[in-house]
Amino acid sequence: ERVVSMGRAAGKNNLLVKHTRSMVEPVTGNLEKGVAAAEMNQTTAAEAAASAEGAAREAEASAPAVVEEAKKLVLDGIEQRVAAATEAEANAYVRKMALDKPANFGKVIANRAAEPYKQAVASAAASLEFNEASAKTLLEQAAAARNEATRRKSVMEDLQQKGDDIKASLENSQVIKLMSQAREAEREAQQLQKEAEGARLSMSKWQEAASQASAHAEWKFKKAQEAPLPWV
Repeated sequence: ERVVSMGRAAGKNNLLVKHTRSMVEPVTGNLEKGVAAAEMNQTTAAEAAASAEGAAREAEASAPAVVEEAKKLVLDGIEQRVAAATEAEANAYVRKMALDKPANFGKVIANRAAEPYKQAVASAAASLEFNEASAKTLLEQAAAARNEATRRKSVMEDLQQKGDDIKASLENSQVIKLMSQAREAEREAQQLQKEAEGARLSMSKWQEAASQASAHAEWKFKKAQEAPLPWV
């Protein structure tokens, strides 16, 4: 019985040892890993510190050059802006004084301002010329018709005296027709003469308007040259 009892106690002890070992081994392993990680972190930290120290020394050494480069960039930027502003001012002055234009640019502007009115003058002149010429042609046709009517009337009277009433009647019809044509031509000629007179008056008004527009444009151009630039 004692042997049996001692055997049972030994078995319990073995189980207890196994249970204790199963609990201790993970902790031990974690401790070993923790130690290894700490050693590694220590090495990494040292390397990082050394790298940071080197970067600081490099930055300190290059700082004067960086500052000088920054100053240079700022000055270059200012010079570029000043150059651009100066060029813009010069261009504005050139445009204001028309230095990039011909010497007679004031006259050019004046002619441009008067151009629409000059075109109206030309149109009125063309209308005047056409109406006068057409009226003259119609009056010539009317005169010719009247002359022919006078001649035929004389023929008609001779035929009436001879007793040839049929031919006299035919000649009378031609006289009436010719006189009607003459009167119609004269009426149209009078209408064209009125239109010609209207074109003449219109042409005179457009000429006056062209002169006024030209003078005003040239005056404005001279005034613009006399006015100072906004920033002067």
